[in-house]
Amino acid sequence: MEEYRNIRECRSIMVTPDAPKTVLKRPRYRGAWLMVILVVLLFGGWWFEVPKLWLRSFADRALREYHAHEALIWIERGERYYPNDQALYLLAARSHLQLNRNVSAIEWLDRAKDKGASPDALEPYRLMAEAQRGNQVALENLLGRTNASLEAYEALIRGYAFENQSNKANLILDQMEQSGVAPTVVLYHRGRIREISEDFAEASRFYSEAFKKDPSSGRAAFRAGICFYQLRDFDRSEVMFNKVQMGPYKEVFAIERASCLWEKNAFDEAARAIAPPLEILPSKLHTLYFELDEFIDSDRAALVAARIEDARGNHQLAVALLERVLAFNNREFDARGLLIKNLRALGRTREADEVTAIQTQMVAYRQRCRQLRLELDSNPRDVAKLCELAELYWYAESDAEALLAISEILELEPKCERALLLQGKIMSSQASRQFPRSSATRP
Repeated sequence: MEEYRNIRECRSIMVTPDAPKTVLKRPRYRGAWLMVILVVLLFGGWWFEVPKLWLRSFADRALREYHAHEALIWIERGERYYPNDQALYLLAARSHLQLNRNVSAIEWLDRAKDKGASPDALEPYRLMAEAQRGNQVALENLLGRTNASLEAYEALIRGYAFENQSNKANLILDQMEQSGVAPTVVLYHRGRIREISEDFAEASRFYSEAFKKDPSSGRAAFRAGICFYQLRDFDRSEVMFNKVQMGPYKEVFAIERASCLWEKNAFDEAARAIAPPLEILPSKLHTLYFELDEFIDSDRAALVAARIEDARGNHQLAVALLERVLAFNNREFDARGLLIKNLRALGRTREADEVTAIQTQMVAYRQRCRQLRLELDSNPRDVAKLCELAELYWYAESDAEALLAISEILELEPKCERALLLQGKIMSSQASRQFPRSSATRP
């Protein structure tokens, strides 16, 4: 009772107006302020770190599912808010390696290095990029690693296929198959090796099986369509090119579908199919084709459209399209031949004769290329003839053929001025190549 009475007296003192101030004074809002500070710190940490981790996680998951374009979308968002995050740059390099873009992968690795990424983190990806190019030293170094990733496996397969070493590529695929790594990727590359050896029927079987396992694999559908096209089975080819109506490759599929329709003499439908891709930059289409393991060094959309308009008898439009093709790449032999035909149909004889003179010179260059190749079979280390071959390739064939010849020259003679000068010209012409606009963009 005594204790209870003391408690009541204390309470009466606290609520009495005349009580001393020292009794009423106590800390106010300290707990609330501490809570606010804690919330701000937690929210700040979340704001700066958690979204970054989420973006990395989403990009990494997309790469594990082999959806590199989706990964690049997440990486682009991350770079916008976290421009100094070296981990995002490494994920970007992985994405470009999956897309067969070894040059741009190296550029991303250089950016990661500038942001402070360690050499140990960068070195495996540099090896993969060099291996994709067919660099033998990189291939052997990468092959010796036991903790190979999916990108490393594919770099090995691409590199060996590039060097025509299909036996080694098949050994890598057997290893992947036994370990259960990416069965769709294994099927795709088995088809690719068959296609390189021109066994199109067997290649199409592997590609079709890969597409069944992963209906989002645009490259499997594309390559199956290409193989059916080579087999002159245009109905099945068109079916495969109809598979992709959305996504980054839809214009590429539309071009090839239009080509199938042209082969089937469905010219009006082909003209409707080819119209949207004509609005896409040829350089962008070139990149998309390359991701699908198809090297197209031309304005493919305009060339297919020109063939369609030629078949429809629209010679004026065909000429405009063919001029656009040759403005992008003046080595297009078939395009120049078709241009001569349509110029003569329009009665433009003088122009047709001028183009014919150029075509005759191109024929002479190609004949000289064949002669040089025969001579180099018996003496493959003749640098002078290799230089001449590289120059003729650049004049009459393609940049890719010329650069390949230059790489052979520089292996034999690293400081060959003639080869280095030509290499500089090719790089300069590729950088300055512009998209020629004309009335032919909307047939």
